[in-house]
Amino acid sequence: MASPEYSIPMVDERWRLFLQRDDSALLLERLGQDRIRTLWEWFACDSGLGSGRVLADRAPVFDLILEKICQQNGIDPDELSTEDPYQFLQQLREGDWAQVLFGAGLMFSATWKSNSVSDPLGPTPDMADLVDFLAKEDWVIRVRDERDQGTAKKAQPHEVTQTLLKREPLLELPIEAMRKLVNRDSHASQWTQDIPSEARALFFLGALAAGIGIPEITGDKPAKYAVEITL
Repeated sequence: MASPEYSIPMVDERWRLFLQRDDSALLLERLGQDRIRTLWEWFACDSGLGSGRVLADRAPVFDLILEKICQQNGIDPDELSTEDPYQFLQQLREGDWAQVLFGAGLMFSATWKSNSVSDPLGPTPDMADLVDFLAKEDWVIRVRDERDQGTAKKAQPHEVTQTLLKREPLLELPIEAMRKLVNRDSHASQWTQDIPSEARALFFLGALAAGIGIPEITGDKPAKYAVEITL
């Protein structure tokens, strides 16, 4: 039986706001070097996402949906030839997964933020709030209902990222910088089995671009990192 076609659940067209000139410029402001570094610190630390393991533990179905969407875009380790190990790793590490996961994070978070903020002057939701939501929602039922009701969005994350890159080519810099961090901290053996948990950092980079704050880092990092960054 063929696997169904997956899309990011619970999204609307709010990501299109970033095609406007002012919002397009805002993406780069939200993805400066300090913010990338602080996001990576939170993502990698045990009190944050444990290099992506926490997302897989708390929201295993949503985490699997992210992987399925990567596979739909040709990033499936099971289908790549391992005869040339260098070519094999190059295909995995330089494939489209970074743009897929970035687009997924941007699309999902733009919708989630809009739905979760009732007071525009109130506190900005952060990524800990986002992970809590991902853990509480029943994604099997959500995906089924969107399929049966015909409400699943057809826009694919890779296409969304490509559209944004055409609008602002410098968006490549933060995406590729985060990709390098993921490649540095993941192991070749992981890539031969699946998309490593570390790769989910690109999903949260997309969330950062959408305006989701970075939580405080507590317990296992120096005090200088214990800040919340929002915009």
